Amino acid sequence: MIKFIRIFLLILIIIGIILLCTQKMWVPQFVDYILSSEKT
Repeated sequence: MIKFIRIFLLILIIIGIILLCTQKMWVPQFVDYILSSEKT
């Protein structure tokens, strides 16, 4: 059980690092989507 939790946390950390490294590609589109959904 503890091994499963450690593997799960490791996967979450890897996903977080990937998102941080690629944020210049997806953050502006995400912000535009939020702003356009708030205006309507």
